[in-house]
Amino acid sequence: MTIEIHKRVQHFLLSACLGSRMEALGILVLERQALLSKRGEEPHPARKKMRRDADALSQDDALWLSIAEMYKSLNMWDVVRGVVQGKLGAIKEETQKALEAEATNSHVKAFLLYRQSLDTTDWEEEPLPAENRLWEEWYSNCAAILGQWSELENFVEKRFLQDDAGEVDLNRVWLLPKPTAAALPALVHSKLMNILDGSESDGNLIAFIDQSMGDHRHRSMLEGDLPLQLGVLAAHQEKFEQANVYANTATSMTLLTLSQYSVLTPNPLLDTLQNVQLLTELRDCLNNVKYADRDFYSSKVKQTVTNWKKQKCRIDDNPLMTQCLASYRDLYLHIMEKKLPEDSWRF
Repeated sequence: MTIEIHKRVQHFLLSACLGSRMEALGILVLERQALLSKRGEEPHPARKKMRRDADALSQDDALWLSIAEMYKSLNMWDVVRGVVQGKLGAIKEETQKALEAEATNSHVKAFLLYRQSLDTTDWEEEPLPAENRLWEEWYSNCAAILGQWSELENFVEKRFLQDDAGEVDLNRVWLLPKPTAAALPALVHSKLMNILDGSESDGNLIAFIDQSMGDHRHRSMLEGDLPLQLGVLAAHQEKFEQANVYANTATSMTLLTLSQYSVLTPNPLLDTLQNVQLLTELRDCLNNVKYADRDFYSSKVKQTVTNWKKQKCRIDDNPLMTQCLASYRDLYLHIMEKKLPEDSWRF
């Protein structure tokens, strides 16, 4: 029996597999769908000769973009390049160079190439919709890795979230084809990091999350994909009980993810272990705050800070994780310091 996996279902599958680090399962399902979709089809001309609607992303292209995204998550760059160049047609030279740069961790070069491609308007031959979608999503990923939070926030808002009058409406993120796999994490990450970096405005992030929590489907997406970020934001608002709920959710999801790893997925495993450190430090902060009115609070804070100082970043650590670790710690230290007795400031 042939099962049609339509675009929106593909996007939910992609988000679920990336979030739970079950890329291998997602690849198996989508590649099987790609094989089934070709049964009984007549051979067609080479992709480079085909003309299509400039704004339309075909179901086949959406399928292969999702497959490429999961191979990219596994750092299997030879396969990523094979999928992009072999399945999406005649891609631009800039795209090929950007893929090579990402494969060698040259994220600055890739970032500049994707941005140049997105800003170019006078192509001799217009890029395919799939290639344009790839630029948008992988540019956002590079911007996050490089800590370009303000630029990422502006890009997501102007590219995806402006209404007909030019006003930014964050709720438009739910109308995008795959919000949980692309725009939603970029939107929340960028605005949260800007808040932690001292921005005077939250960019309507808090109002957006509060409103989204009133919709069951939107709430499931947020809590399922971004529980740690929601916990950090709640801690920033000093809503510590709510932060504990999100921390528990993030812990359960992380333990489930770790139980699904194998020796075939070493790179995602390392990323998840670093994520465990982010989660542990949030729980350390929340646990300390519970005892703010006790005599031993100062010594608990001192011990926590001593433990954190032993956790040093390495040069090969994920740069995005390193940025989050620094910004989150700064928030936690500020929270714990505010509750210290005046004579304990030196701790």
